[in-house]
Amino acid sequence: MSTLIVMAIFLAFLIAIGVLSKRYIAGAQDFLLAGRELSLPINVFGVVATGFAGTTLALAPGFAIRFGFWGTFMFAFGYAILGICLYGLFFSKTIRRSGTYTLPEWLEIRYNRNVRILLSIAALIALIAVTANNVLALANVLTGFFGWSLYISIAVGVFTFLLFTYFSGMWAVSLTDFVQAMIGLVGCPIIIIACISQFGPVGDAITAWGGGKFDFFQTGISGLTLPGASITYPSTVTLALLFSVFLVFGGQHYWIRMASTRSESDARNSYIIGGIILFFITMIIGTVGVYGGALFPTAFNIAGGKLPPEAGYGFVVKKFSLVVGSFLMIFALAASLSTCAGTLVAAVSVAIKDVYQRFINKQADQSQLTKASRYATIIISLLTWLLAYYPQGTVFLFAFAVAWCAPAGILLILGILWRRGTAAGAFAGAVCGVGFMSIWAIMDFFKIALMGRPVASYVHISIVGLVACIVPMILVSLFTKPKYYGAADWKLKAEDRKIS
Repeated sequence: MSTLIVMAIFLAFLIAIGVLSKRYIAGAQDFLLAGRELSLPINVFGVVATGFAGTTLALAPGFAIRFGFWGTFMFAFGYAILGICLYGLFFSKTIRRSGTYTLPEWLEIRYNRNVRILLSIAALIALIAVTANNVLALANVLTGFFGWSLYISIAVGVFTFLLFTYFSGMWAVSLTDFVQAMIGLVGCPIIIIACISQFGPVGDAITAWGGGKFDFFQTGISGLTLPGASITYPSTVTLALLFSVFLVFGGQHYWIRMASTRSESDARNSYIIGGIILFFITMIIGTVGVYGGALFPTAFNIAGGKLPPEAGYGFVVKKFSLVVGSFLMIFALAASLSTCAGTLVAAVSVAIKDVYQRFINKQADQSQLTKASRYATIIISLLTWLLAYYPQGTVFLFAFAVAWCAPAGILLILGILWRRGTAAGAFAGAVCGVGFMSIWAIMDFFKIALMGRPVASYVHISIVGLVACIVPMILVSLFTKPKYYGAADWKLKAEDRKIS
């Protein structure tokens, strides 16, 4: 009962922040971008809160249990360093100087209207699926800790982030992210201290890895190692692609947070600093998996038990005292709610800027856009609520979301690095990328065999998307006319005009 009271106070506090920050909302730019007034410290915490997700609590310990040290390390490195840090380093200039709210909006400027329309739809579907995925992750934590039905747990999660987001949009998300990131930073050392106090030094756990049968720095508790250059999942290649190019580079929730900062330098530095912090947070959360795999290997299904390795966090935390367990429950809530709210605002931004203002009400003023943003917040939250009841769970939701995010990330990179890329090529790449990845995800989900084997045993969906998007993009671009800056002599002409 005491844990439930603490949780209720925490959720009420988040809602209160959303209500009180409503005074900062004077128009749609305030609702969607926090008036482009997010400072460096606030955005650092926002980046940390976005990456500090419910999936991190599942995957960081889970990869440790499955593959040992390199499993957690490659997950943390692929997401935090290759994804978050490189995003800030290479894309801050493009995002800030373009003045755009959304990635599809920039894709129209770089390519054309058709590319924007297609990838706006893709982004909206992806963001709803990612939000539902995090809602379901949160609901599983609540159900496991309190014994509630999944239906009640999902409803609690959805209506909490809906309420504090509805009033103030990105301002509410940013302020609550600050609180939730602080909880994360405090929670990480508590996890380490609690594990050492309860189970002994980390070195002893490493020595006892897998019941003393395996080397933690080489394998998981069943002797599995993380493949290197394999094109199936998981491997170092597919993890890097999945959690950097696809999830981060193609994710609107990362674009809009960068667009909300006060300056280009703040945008760049907040992602670099936030990514480094996230790397260490992820590695610390992975420590829970070290103790789970060392002391309770037979509890997990890869070593004869019943629990999936991704349940390692909840399994270990339940063995702590009531006080510590209650705080780490709030820690888990903060992780899930921060990401849910961030992806919700990102979905609203696409719905308003790329759908409503583009096709429904082109002359909408700031008041109308703000009102439409709040309506969109309700509608998208309800869609998320329904999708979170999807019976097959988070794996399919996440895979399908990535399938719809991937082409935008690939076209962003090519659009910056390859001036010769054409609108026709981009559209062909987007259609093929979304199409082939969706087909592959459906075949994998329904266990449709290809020549007698599951499709995932041949190649992971990330590799399918990479090839299906890049190859048509390049081939079609080579046979179609680029924009003026893609001409071979464009730089020479620009210099001539400058000299004259």
